[in-house]
Amino acid sequence: MPKILVSSRMFGTLPEPMSLLTAQGYVFAKNPWPGQTLREDQLLSLIEDVDGVLAGDDDFTAAVIEKARCLKVISKFGVGVD
Repeated sequence: MPKILVSSRMFGTLPEPMSLLTAQGYVFAKNPWPGQTLREDQLLSLIEDVDGVLAGDDDFTAAVIEKARCLKVISKFGVGVD
């Protein structure tokens, strides 16, 4: 089963998309910091065995990408300009 890390502060609060992904066989990595923008050290502790990330404005550094041995996709959730 593909494993997804939800690091977006908003995506995990939306029940319909989470239910749709679960129904398709996806499982979710435990994120002990929901509602926070994740720092490099936090991502390093979560990223190693996930297949995909639904990201917010998290700190995806070269070290994080290197540690993500199973990662296939990072999808940025959100729009707008800051």
